[in-house]
Amino acid sequence: VNDVRLAATEDGGVIADSEFVISKNSTSFPRESAEVSYVGCHENYLTDARYNPHRVGRNSNLPDLSSQTFCDFLIPFLVSRIILHGSGGIRWSQELGWHYVISQRAFAMNKLTGTGTIADRALIQFKAEHSPPNTERLHLIYSDPSMSTFSAFLKMGVKHLVLRLIEENNDLRPPVNISDPLFRMCVFSGDISLTRKVADFKTDGEYTAIQIQREYLNLVLKRVKGFSEEENKILELWQWVLEKLEENPEELYRHLDWVIKLHYLRKIKKGMFSPEGRLFDFLYSDISENGIYNKLRKAGFIEELVTQEEIV
Repeated sequence: VNDVRLAATEDGGVIADSEFVISKNSTSFPRESAEVSYVGCHENYLTDARYNPHRVGRNSNLPDLSSQTFCDFLIPFLVSRIILHGSGGIRWSQELGWHYVISQRAFAMNKLTGTGTIADRALIQFKAEHSPPNTERLHLIYSDPSMSTFSAFLKMGVKHLVLRLIEENNDLRPPVNISDPLFRMCVFSGDISLTRKVADFKTDGEYTAIQIQREYLNLVLKRVKGFSEEENKILELWQWVLEKLEENPEELYRHLDWVIKLHYLRKIKKGMFSPEGRLFDFLYSDISENGIYNKLRKAGFIEELVTQEEIV
């Protein structure tokens, strides 16, 4: 809500004109405490109930084969997908000071699987309410809010294709096996060069986030049959974005939020980590027409998949 004028308080307090800015952002600048909650984006997908390791009547410490296989297969995909959906952000830590990260939300997750949205902050959650029989809602809360419609479409589209891959193949094993995946996700988030590698603890191979995503893309192409027109579009964009990220991420300065934001932050004269830079980070996601993303969009500097006219 913009241009909200504050009235005088009853006891004669300060009268001021103030502007309230609503930012669809995950940015936080804590110096004094690690107990910080970052705003995330909630994704929901209807899945088979047997994939939930915490469903009622089961020992959550001993999930059956189908749920264990599902989670094991999905985790490396989710961990590496942040290079597609991260909204970017300036972060402060004791070790590094101010630094740029691909995803702020990645640092807020503290469990691999769980049932509670606030207490657990788990990478994989399921919700049973309002679901048809034998199905449950796969509830993902680990991604950043997207301003870019391109980022949002790609994020949900590739996830849809990987779920199809799982549902249509009973013999899948993860193409890459990652130890301590939540830590590795933070490593990927802090690496804007996209060159950091993680080891596969079963094969001793090493993979970047891009290479992990490509492993899942290749499995989809190999093991899923019969794509719709929209699914073919997702596949085309998925492959194209991975190629650009590997060649030169800067070429996606019209497409992915974290690249768009970084591109313009680098142009700030006082430096991207200055107070002006940190304010830019926040105002990038201002949802009003005064927001930086929306100004870039109106000026034609953003690749749009959905126009404002179509939304209306």
